[in-house]
Amino acid sequence: MPAKNLRNNILSIVVSLGLSFCLWMALSGQDMSAVDITVPLELANLPSDLVIKSDVPTSVTFQVLANTAQVRFLADRKPHLWVNVSSAREGNNIFPIQTDSLDLPRGVQVRKSSPSLIEFEAARVTSKIVPIRPVVRGHPDPAYELASVIIEPDTAMVQGPQELMDEIEYISTIPIDIDGINNDANLVVRPALIDLDPALMVTPAEIRVFVNLDERMAEKTFTEMPIAIEVSGSNLPNSAIVMEPSMATISVAWPVSARLGLEASAIKVRVQVDGRRLAEEGGEMELPVLVTPPTNVKVTSIEPVNVKITAPGLIGLSPKAVPLDTGSDSAPAESGAEGQPPAQTSAISPTANTASGRMTRSSQ
Repeated sequence: MPAKNLRNNILSIVVSLGLSFCLWMALSGQDMSAVDITVPLELANLPSDLVIKSDVPTSVTFQVLANTAQVRFLADRKPHLWVNVSSAREGNNIFPIQTDSLDLPRGVQVRKSSPSLIEFEAARVTSKIVPIRPVVRGHPDPAYELASVIIEPDTAMVQGPQELMDEIEYISTIPIDIDGINNDANLVVRPALIDLDPALMVTPAEIRVFVNLDERMAEKTFTEMPIAIEVSGSNLPNSAIVMEPSMATISVAWPVSARLGLEASAIKVRVQVDGRRLAEEGGEMELPVLVTPPTNVKVTSIEPVNVKITAPGLIGLSPKAVPLDTGSDSAPAESGAEGQPPAQTSAISPTANTASGRMTRSSQ
């Protein structure tokens, strides 16, 4: 090929490439448009002895010049803006918005931002230890009642500006839901921060809660219950003993879950008399009223606690003259009611509550 023709071909290629490049630049320029992008804003490296008192924007809107492909890239990438506030000081602070942390694609131009500055007031941090109060919502199963709510830890450290700290007396938990529960529960809850100023910091972030239940008790009182006399140690007949009073009022309790249809006949009320001792006491003595309830039933009160026992035939009689027990006429001293063991027997101490002659035992 002649050299002249080769030069002409090379020149044509160069001209074509140049025209193509110009055309691409023209078309690219026509594709560029101004769009707004909003990115989240976070402050980084705030000194540990400072806390921000004022509101700070959570996002910044930028107007950028970009083509369609770049806009699509920005939408997929979801850029994030960080502002380094390590140089913040107590009082008012101003930091300019910079786009370094956005990592924008090549060719994207930032025209403006809103806001263009970040302003906030910082205060020195003070701390305070305050109690934590559990907040309980709902009610347990009807067969149970709330016994206690224990939390660990029971105090929290609050940090923030001094003027806000003066208003904090305690920290509440978020509501602890116990509705319908029928067992003790161990839970983890958070402090309730929604009503606190955002400038306050609370630790710990989690609180362990121990919810304890007690069985709810059904209660019933039986009046005019006859008191049986059981004699041991002698052949002294029951008819030889006078008891005052001869009736008792008995209050009992049992778990609601047991669903007992309790009747008076299921409860044994008695007094145990030692004939020898009665003679030694001159035929007169006070003895406790003993009550044997059914299984799962607790005696909560006995009225009267003690009764007066008198054996007129033994008054002035020597104890040696009292006939010995041959086992024929005396009742067993430790028998239970309706097959119940002696351990079920309940008695109220004669020294308790002597002013009223009555003591109520806890049903719990």
